[in-house]
Amino acid sequence: MTSKLSVDILSMIFEELEKEISTLYSCVFVNREWCQLGIPVLWKNPWKIFNEINWMNCDKYEDAEIRYKILFRNFLMLMTKEQKDFLKLNGIEFLLENSTTSLKKINKKSVNIVNSNVLSNENYKIGRYYKTTSEPLRNDRSNNNNNNNNLLLLSSQTKPLFNYASFCKTIDSGKINFMVYHNIKDKVDYHEYLVEQEILKLLINNTSKLKCLIMCYKSHPIALYPNSHISLSQLNELHCNASIESTVFYGLSQLCRNIEKLIIEGYNDGNDGLITFIKQQINLKKVKFYEEDDEPYAQGKCSRIGYALTTKASSIKELDIGKTAITFPPSLLENFQDNLTIFKFGINYGTIEATLADELEYVLRNISIPNLQQLIIYNTCPPFDIIAKIIEKSKGDIRKISIGAYDSDKDDDILISSIAKNCPKLEYLMIWIGENLNELIELFKGCKQLRGLVLQFIWTIILKRKNVDELLELICDNASKQLRKFKMISDWEISRDALERFLDNWKKQKRNSLDLCITKSLIPNKGKNYYDDIISKHKETGVIRNFEYEEYIDFDACIDENFLEDWW
Repeated sequence: MTSKLSVDILSMIFEELEKEISTLYSCVFVNREWCQLGIPVLWKNPWKIFNEINWMNCDKYEDAEIRYKILFRNFLMLMTKEQKDFLKLNGIEFLLENSTTSLKKINKKSVNIVNSNVLSNENYKIGRYYKTTSEPLRNDRSNNNNNNNNLLLLSSQTKPLFNYASFCKTIDSGKINFMVYHNIKDKVDYHEYLVEQEILKLLINNTSKLKCLIMCYKSHPIALYPNSHISLSQLNELHCNASIESTVFYGLSQLCRNIEKLIIEGYNDGNDGLITFIKQQINLKKVKFYEEDDEPYAQGKCSRIGYALTTKASSIKELDIGKTAITFPPSLLENFQDNLTIFKFGINYGTIEATLADELEYVLRNISIPNLQQLIIYNTCPPFDIIAKIIEKSKGDIRKISIGAYDSDKDDDILISSIAKNCPKLEYLMIWIGENLNELIELFKGCKQLRGLVLQFIWTIILKRKNVDELLELICDNASKQLRKFKMISDWEISRDALERFLDNWKKQKRNSLDLCITKSLIPNKGKNYYDDIISKHKETGVIRNFEYEEYIDFDACIDENFLEDWW
């Protein structure tokens, strides 16, 4: 059936479905028009699907390997004869499976890496396979298993109808590195480098408007590749490692001057190329420092990178100085305070130098961030009175607050009172609470626009069942009518009766359908199925929209960029 929706409307719909990979994947099988419009959206960032893989799960790891193999074949088919001859000349062999093995794995697993091609009225390709049929494209997916004998594996010399490389708006050198590793026979660094080089050349040469570049491994001189002056001219986001060679940054400095978001991994303060690159930017808005390890190697020593960033302080609106390490001298924070709207930081008191922690606390006590809209504190946070001062000095525009772990209830009433008095526009909050639950009443009175709430109790306090029952009743009776997302973190003693009463009251008050998340509790023998019948009942009546039970408390998931907005 021909689509009745216009091309423009379909394109807008598919753009909105960009994060819903499975849904978008299904759409490309409806008909040829949907396929032609959906494929470019799917291939904007073919790497992001790997971000969702749980690498500790063996089955998921195998899924990832299959995805990497499919993706690699797509790029191999797109390479020019000269590129393939070059790789062959250097003795590089690929681990390409035969058709039987590939078919079994593809049919067994739902691997949403799409390289479908519409050829003509009666012929089209599915994945890597070519099929001839008179049936509509949308019906083929359900008949794949019954028609394996009609499928012929395409050779790597075949050119796809779609130029997938031209759709890519993100290049992730880390994912390319993994993809190459899983597809070459000899795991030799030089061979890996050459294959990565040719894939990068393919992408750079075919895309005209690259938006995001992630380069955290090898130092490929991509600014020297053909078409780089066009493909990199509109680069918006760079995620880089400070150990990348300076010459790479020198090349990028000549082509990319409109970077809005910069993520720096590592702590090499002697990288003149990176410092030059920062100084060349004219519209830098977001800066983030990132370290995988808990050890704060930098210890405030990246002063040259810090000073380079201060030259862009007038345009930087979002600053994230890291979850564990304090990368540059804390005193430099004073340069950013007037224009910041989003501030994120963390203090690992267990590993950080005491003098550096004291310096950061001193700066935080004295700076003023009047335009603050989001305050995110990772891991262990500074004393609550320091956070209260930051909030009190704002203009009242704060919409999101997330408070990291804290092992004392000292001044927790000061913090909650400060939020209640100074954050009338607050929409999302993650906070630690003590034994005095009545302070939450003041919070709800002052924050009438609260839409999402994550509650944790101080680690030195155990909230018993009576306290939890009182807490749930308090929330239902006092929270904003706009509250829709509620999450409870830590070992709560939540009885079935208490949860039932809470949801019944929620229904009686005709509140919004609730997104509810509960972590494991201290109740003996309680598992994730403990509340199933209660949850099912209230889902049917519309009281609960989504429910999640967490065995493991993932604090990072609560305070990432989509904090509270995208639980499910």
